[in-house]
Amino acid sequence: MTRLGLAALAALVITASAAADHPPTYAVLTIDAEWLKILLDKGGQLVVVDMRPPAAFNAGHIPGAKSISLDEPVERLGELPKDRLIVLYCDCPMEEINPAFQTLRFFGYPHILILHGGLASWTARGYPIARESVAGPK
Repeated sequence: MTRLGLAALAALVITASAAADHPPTYAVLTIDAEWLKILLDKGGQLVVVDMRPPAAFNAGHIPGAKSISLDEPVERLGELPKDRLIVLYCDCPMEEINPAFQTLRFFGYPHILILHGGLASWTARGYPIARESVAGPK
C-alpha cells in the first residue's frame, strides 16, 4: 500500500472511531402549517405532538395534538407509534425542539417532521385551536 493509501486508511479509521463516540445527527425536516392542515383535514395517519409545557398546551393547541413537554423524561417519546408520521411543534427556537427530533430519529422513528414556525405559524393563518386538556399519545 502506498503512503497516500495508508494515510487515507488511517484517516478513515480515526474518523470512524471518533464518530462512534457520538450519535449521528439527522437533517431536520419541517412541514408548513398549510400542509399540516391539509393532512389533518384529509384524515392523514399522523400524530401531532405539542412539546410545550402542560399549562401552555391547556391554554390552546392544535386540535388532536398530544402533549409531551420538552421537560418530560425522554422515555415519554417512546409512547409514540413508529408506523405513523409524527409532527412535533412548540413555541420555541428550532434549537430547543431539535433534540426531541434527533432522539426519535436515533431510536428508529422514520417519519418525523417539525412544524415550521411552531404554533405561531398555525394561529397566524387562523387555523383552529383546541382548549380542552388532552395528554399523551393515542
